[in-house]
Amino acid sequence: MIIALAAIIASGCSEPSEHDKNNPVHSLPEEAKGLDNPADASDESISDGAKLYKDYCLKCHGEAGNGLGPWADTTDPRAPALASDHLLGHGDGEIWWIIAKGSPGTSMPRYDSLIDEHRMWNIVNYIRSLANRN
Repeated sequence: MIIALAAIIASGCSEPSEHDKNNPVHSLPEEAKGLDNPADASDESISDGAKLYKDYCLKCHGEAGNGLGPWADTTDPRAPALASDHLLGHGDGEIWWIIAKGSPGTSMPRYDSLIDEHRMWNIVNYIRSLANRN
């Protein structure tokens, strides 16, 4: 689901390389970086996010968000691990934007026509819960 997060997770927070400067994650609009998550990370939100994750994300990103889903090797670039400390360094708005808009040049599709805006925030909360478990 969140193929573009591969760059977030793999790149570190240092100055991006020339390759990374062209990566969609490093060129997210300021609008994405400024989005605030309106969904409290309640048990209800995380549970709904888990259901959506299972339906839309698990095949690429794996059950534990480790990037080892059954379709991970078929994506280009390979589906990233989402459960990482590095992910915590990026704002919820950036993660939401990638879910909503996809990541051009990767296998990560956009979901804004399939999933309600508020429910995409629940996916963000679920992804955060995965990162906090590891």
